[in-house]
Amino acid sequence: MFGFDWPRFHAAVNDLPAALLFVTVLFDIAAWVTKRGSLKSAARWTLWAGVTGGWVAVLAGLQAEHVIEHGEAIHELMEQHERQALVTMGFFTVVLLWKQFPTFREARRAFKAKPCIYAVTNSGGRILKIGESSNLWRRYWGGTGYTLDAALHGSGNLVFGAPAPQDKSERCAIEAALIFACQPPYCVQRISSPPAQSVAIEHHGQVPSGLRPSGPSP
Repeated sequence: MFGFDWPRFHAAVNDLPAALLFVTVLFDIAAWVTKRGSLKSAARWTLWAGVTGGWVAVLAGLQAEHVIEHGEAIHELMEQHERQALVTMGFFTVVLLWKQFPTFREARRAFKAKPCIYAVTNSGGRILKIGESSNLWRRYWGGTGYTLDAALHGSGNLVFGAPAPQDKSERCAIEAALIFACQPPYCVQRISSPPAQSVAIEHHGQVPSGLRPSGPSP
C-alpha cells in the first residue's frame, strides 16, 4: 500500500462508500415508511460504514496524489476532486462536544454570537427539545430567556449545548438528524419524516443521557 500501490488502492475503495451513503438514504426512507426499527438500525450502520470507508478513500487519495506523475491541468482536476471529497465527508461527519448548564440563561451566555446545537432533557434523560442557533443569546432575548428559566425551575430538567458549524444548512442537517432519531415531544418540525441529508454524529463531553457518548447517532 505504499508508493505506486496507493493509486490502485484509492481506485479500489473509492466507489463503495458512495454506494453505502446512497443506500443509507434508502434505508432511512424505508424505516420511515414501515416504522421498522431494524431498517433504522440498518441505516445507522450503513451510514457509519460509508463514512468510515469514505475517509479511507480520502486518505488514500491524498497519498496517491504524491506518487502519480501529472501536469498542471491534471493537478487542478485532482485539487477539485480533493476539495469536493473533503466537503462531502465533512458534511456527513459531525462531532458534538456537549456541555451541561445549570440554567438556560447560562447556556445562552456560553453561546452568545456562537453557533450551537442545544437540547433540553427531563431528569431521566429523555430528550424533550432539540434546536440549532447562530446566537442563542439573541434567539431567546430578554424576558423570554428568563421565562424559560422560570418554567424550568425545580423541574429537574437539564440543559445542554454543543458548538456547531457556522453554516446554517449544516446545523439544520444536524438538528434534523437528531430530531428524527430522538423524536422529542416539544419539536414540531422535522419529526415525522427522515432528514434529506444523513449525518454521522459523534457525541462527546457531558452528553445528554438520551444520546450515545460516541459512535452512530441514536
